[in-house]
Amino acid sequence: MAINSVNTSWNCSGNVDTMNGLTYGVEIEYTGASRDAVAAAIQSVVGGTVHRERSYDRRVVTAADGRKWNVVHDGSVHGSGWNEGGEIVSPVLRGMTGEGDDMEVLQNVIRAARRAGARRDSSAGIHVHVDGSAFTAPAIQRLFKLYYTNEELIKVMVAPNADRRASRFNASRGWARPMNEGRSGDAAARIMKLRRPTHDSICREYYRGEYDSRRPINCEADAARGSDQYSPAGLGHYVDARYRAINLHSFYFENRRSVEFRIFDTTLHAGRVKSYVQFCLALSARAINTKRARVGRKTEATREAARLFTVKSGMSGDLFATAREFMVRRSFNERDNGTPASNC
Repeated sequence: MAINSVNTSWNCSGNVDTMNGLTYGVEIEYTGASRDAVAAAIQSVVGGTVHRERSYDRRVVTAADGRKWNVVHDGSVHGSGWNEGGEIVSPVLRGMTGEGDDMEVLQNVIRAARRAGARRDSSAGIHVHVDGSAFTAPAIQRLFKLYYTNEELIKVMVAPNADRRASRFNASRGWARPMNEGRSGDAAARIMKLRRPTHDSICREYYRGEYDSRRPINCEADAARGSDQYSPAGLGHYVDARYRAINLHSFYFENRRSVEFRIFDTTLHAGRVKSYVQFCLALSARAINTKRARVGRKTEATREAARLFTVKSGMSGDLFATAREFMVRRSFNERDNGTPASNC
């Protein structure tokens, strides 16, 4: 039986232009070093000052350009003491080349944190937030279709180790649960079936079940009570819906207006982080730019399928050579040969 694919009839160079215009933020979980040491490492790159706040026992590095980098406690990360391990939270960043832009700053921050003793372990992950301002409701729906159609392939590209993949994407207790099974229910199916999606209708379907015990959800009415960002009243930060591979809680809750990708194992390798950011920007730009997307679940997860997927998403040429190295060649080498890719 023929399998439909996401429509790819758009200009890939236009996809790169969109990627360049999107802002992003990165949360990097780590262990092995104190938050004081990591904050000092960040300051060595961005300058400015460091101060401590009680909330999440955070260290705030106010860079010379006024932007704030945070190092915070994260209860999901294993560590030997209260001050060991945590999460590096970047400010809003722009630029993906790594040459004289914010990507270069991010990579230098990662290298400095690694020199300070930060390291990865199986409990930690990376979350990438992409600016939501360019996402219309149909673009959000297309992003769901794009991810759902290629989910099995993407899982291998971002988590080649079978044990880590099984843990991160576990349908009941994973941090990046599949979009349409387990505790995610059929949220993706409901969103993908919407005939004329609006932010209100997507919001309703995304939170269905979260609201049933409180009151009927009405995102636009919630917005009219003081927010123009469709922020659903009555839901806190840690609702179950946020633990999906693509998290819209960060889009609809508290006016954050970003789409969060929770699919990555953590790394303190600057090139791999660059690859992850570029991948998220490419998926986002593809969803924003394409006019139509059809759903046909693909089960093939091969090196060639990964290569074609990156090319169709606009990730061709020298700019994306590092991303293709990590997410195509090294990921499938690790999966096929059991040779661990360097995650540091």
